[in-house]
Amino acid sequence: MSDGQHQAITVLEVQALEPYLCVANGSGLMVPQGGQGTINMAELHLGTNLNICSRDEAHYHVTDSPHWGQLLQATQPATAFSQQDLLVGAVFYGHNGSLSSRNTLAFSMDVGPSQWMWGQCTQMPPYK
Repeated sequence: MSDGQHQAITVLEVQALEPYLCVANGSGLMVPQGGQGTINMAELHLGTNLNICSRDEAHYHVTDSPHWGQLLQATQPATAFSQQDLLVGAVFYGHNGSLSSRNTLAFSMDVGPSQWMWGQCTQMPPYK
């Protein structure tokens, strides 16, 4: 690059990595026994090096439902939701009122044309 009098030379180093998705299990969700709580991006934060143009492109698909409650979208049971749903607070976990204090769920993800299995569980313990 030059302005006619001064010249600067630089090297841009590019490092190509395999595509990845990383879902960080955040603080966990605490709900009262028999109650419900919102699952948002604080509980499930998506990290990736993929070019995601829209949060609607990232989808979670439940592969193992919670045993002591259910995943809800609005008031309906849900088996899938998007990153956009998490952002707007449309995904809930409802505890069934049992004495069990911890629950887990597992899910797979797809972003655009790619599908990814995600085996990490998130814990959702209710208050006692």
